[in-house]
Amino acid sequence: MKDASRTQFACLTALRVSPMSGYQISENCKAWFSHFWSESYGQIYPTLRKLYLAGDIEKLPPQKGQRGNIYKITDQGEKTLMQWLQVPAVPASLRDEYYLKFFSANAMPSQIQRDHLLRKRQHVEDSLADARQSMKHLENIPHPDADYWKLMVRAGIIAYEAELAWLEEAEAFLQKKQR
Repeated sequence: MKDASRTQFACLTALRVSPMSGYQISENCKAWFSHFWSESYGQIYPTLRKLYLAGDIEKLPPQKGQRGNIYKITDQGEKTLMQWLQVPAVPASLRDEYYLKFFSANAMPSQIQRDHLLRKRQHVEDSLADARQSMKHLENIPHPDADYWKLMVRAGIIAYEAELAWLEEAEAFLQKKQR
C-alpha cells in the first residue's frame, strides 16, 4: 500500500457514501474535503480507471439519459479502503503560496502586502461560508457517518476562524509598520 496513490482512497471514500460519476466525485471532494484534502479533476478519471481494472469499483448499468459512468465501490474496494484506514496517516504537507510570499513580505511594497492579505482574507471568508453552509446541509442527512462528517466540517470551521484571527493580526501589524 506504500506505493498506492492517495487519490484512490479519496475516490473510494467518496464512493463509500454513494455511487457517483467521476464529475460528482470531483465536486464532492471539493465540497466535503476542501479544508483538508484536494484532488484535481485530472487525477480522478485515471484513478477510477485503475480502481475499475483492479476490481475495487464497478460501473453501474447506464440509466436512460445518463451521461458518463456511475461507479460503485465493490466488496473488494471496501476491503482495500479498510486496509488503508488502519495504516498510520502520512503527516500533512501544507503548501500555501500566500504564506510563502508573506514570509518575504518585507521585500515587497506595502500595497502589494496588503493586496495579498486582502485576497487571502477573501479566500478564507469564502471557504468559511462554504463550510458553514456544508454544516447546515449535513444537519438534514440521515447517514450513519453524518456525525463524523460534521466533526470534519467543524475542524474546517475552526481552522478558518483561526486563520481569520491571524489575518487580523497580520493586517494590524502591517498598519502599525507603515506608520
